[in-house]
Amino acid sequence: MKIKVYKYDEIETVKELSNKKINSFYVILVYFILTIIISFLIWSYFGKIDLKIKGTGTLETKLDSSVVVNVMTGKVKNNNISQGKKVNKGDLLYEIENNSLSIEKNYLEKSLAEKKNLYNAISSGKYNKDVSVSNYLSKRQAHQSELDSLNIEIGEQERVVYTNSELYKVGGLSRFDYEKSQNQLSILKERKKKLEIEYQISKNSEKITLNNEIKELEMKIKSMNDSIKGTKVVASISGYLEVMTPINNGDTVASDINVAKIIPSENDYKINIYVEEKDITKIKKGNNINYHLNFPDEKKNISLKGKIELISRDSITREDGNKYYLVVGNIDAKNVNTLNLKKGMTLESNIIYTKKRIIDYILEILSFKVKTLE
Repeated sequence: MKIKVYKYDEIETVKELSNKKINSFYVILVYFILTIIISFLIWSYFGKIDLKIKGTGTLETKLDSSVVVNVMTGKVKNNNISQGKKVNKGDLLYEIENNSLSIEKNYLEKSLAEKKNLYNAISSGKYNKDVSVSNYLSKRQAHQSELDSLNIEIGEQERVVYTNSELYKVGGLSRFDYEKSQNQLSILKERKKKLEIEYQISKNSEKITLNNEIKELEMKIKSMNDSIKGTKVVASISGYLEVMTPINNGDTVASDINVAKIIPSENDYKINIYVEEKDITKIKKGNNINYHLNFPDEKKNISLKGKIELISRDSITREDGNKYYLVVGNIDAKNVNTLNLKKGMTLESNIIYTKKRIIDYILEILSFKVKTLE
């Protein structure tokens, strides 16, 4: 091993070393690092970070789909249903043949008109040439004929009583015969009174019966109109058809069959998010939500924003055994209907429940780690 020996004049003193110029690169590096540290401290002191609760949301529509249910059993005509077809509210989807219903309705309406006409005629005493009125009028005329005959008999008997009264006064007729003629007149008048009462009772009874029949016919016609209306199936909302039971013109379709479903074309969407019990107290109505939706086939991602609209009061226990609360959020996007969103899609949801200074957040994490190590 060799030891190198330096001359005294080759050795630099400490003072000379300190006076030697420092390389400028290291100076710049030190200032750069100091600048970064100071900037970070300023940023972390004034800057804030969003504290989020992550969850998975399911896309739902606020306006539910409308199911087209066949009401009347019958043959299909004017079928306008096809898969994916766009329809507007009120559009005719298909019809059920209703010839027999129309015939029955016409018969009921004719009967109703006759009953009303007869009721008005009986009430007013004014009769027309309607068939139903004519039938009633024949009964009325029979009664009137009987009444007229009684009036004639009463008139004749009144004259007999008057004559007998004069004879009785002069002694030309016994008291017995005179009273007998009076009794006969009383009997005739009693018969007339009884006949008039019977007629009035019959008239009132006829009106009550007619009134009940009119009400019953009106109810039947209303039911018939509902049935006929049910043969014309129209779209209850605007949207796109999803065929559930294929039908064609001429097919016989039973009642209560789900023919199709109308998926709303333009709709407000809502997101159902399930939040764990431990996090539910952190959030409140109106908190902002960030959504993230992936379209793998189209190789694109969509980010949406919204707010909490509703937080359920009751929890539910899901398959994992944990308790969750349903949180309903909206979507704040004017062009939401152009995004090709589908009911049932899954979205990543981040509920922003508060903001915290970055430095406080970092200190909390460091404090948590220290406690963990202890």
